[in-house]
Amino acid sequence: MKKYLVAMLFVAVLFLAALAHAAPQDSVVRMGEDALVPAGTTIDGNVVVFNGNATVRGRVRENVVVIMGNIDLQEEAVVDGNVVAVGGRVTKSPTAQVGGENVSLGAGNIRPMPHMQFTYARHVGVGSLWRLLSIMFLGWVLFWLLPAPVVKVTGVASADPLKSVLYGLLAYLAVIPLSVMLLITIVGIPFIPLFWATVFAGRFLGQVALGLLAGKVIAERLNKSWSDAAHVLLGLLVLGVFTLIPVVGSLISLFYGLLGFGAAVRGGRQCLSGSRRSS
Repeated sequence: MKKYLVAMLFVAVLFLAALAHAAPQDSVVRMGEDALVPAGTTIDGNVVVFNGNATVRGRVRENVVVIMGNIDLQEEAVVDGNVVAVGGRVTKSPTAQVGGENVSLGAGNIRPMPHMQFTYARHVGVGSLWRLLSIMFLGWVLFWLLPAPVVKVTGVASADPLKSVLYGLLAYLAVIPLSVMLLITIVGIPFIPLFWATVFAGRFLGQVALGLLAGKVIAERLNKSWSDAAHVLLGLLVLGVFTLIPVVGSLISLFYGLLGFGAAVRGGRQCLSGSRRSS
């Protein structure tokens, strides 16, 4: 199994390298930061930004693609190809020119990676409390509707947490190039909402499963016998409170985000393997 995981990691690295190599050398690719095309500048390739914003004042001969960010086409901007923003908006000056399609798919504040914040003021407040209570309620609803998948992912996470973390990391690495490829081809744009909905559902399923796991552990330590629904609520509450701790909370959020998502991916993979064997 270790050889299989190493092979997956190797393939993921090769996939990312191939994507970077396939792009023209003059392409601009930014991850987690903004991109700027100054006035009087020409980019012969694409401008691709992941989790950041793109500002275009010059010319881009191919496409401008932004995932989880905004695109600002200012007065002298010229884009020969397509302009696509997912999880953001496109702001276009009346004098800016776009040769291809202008597509904007809003996706709220969903981010493909756990968002790390290191200031206490941004963690604690009415908004944070409301978000925590909302997650607890939605997690309880998800468990009430689909208890079997939640229990399945919980078992996968507890059986081998480090393997689930690795799967989560590999899955997040795959999200980036797959999203970029779907957007750049334009033909894949209709599949983007379904793709991101699947990623979001997997993340939340993993989060609820870890809430169930944490709630069970706490109940055992307290020598209490509660229902699994109560375990979910308790676990999500405790995990949510831990993420409010300055600095450490961000690291905890990152770890259990990878663990939960990886367990959901592994659980889905096992279900698919089982259904193929039974057929």
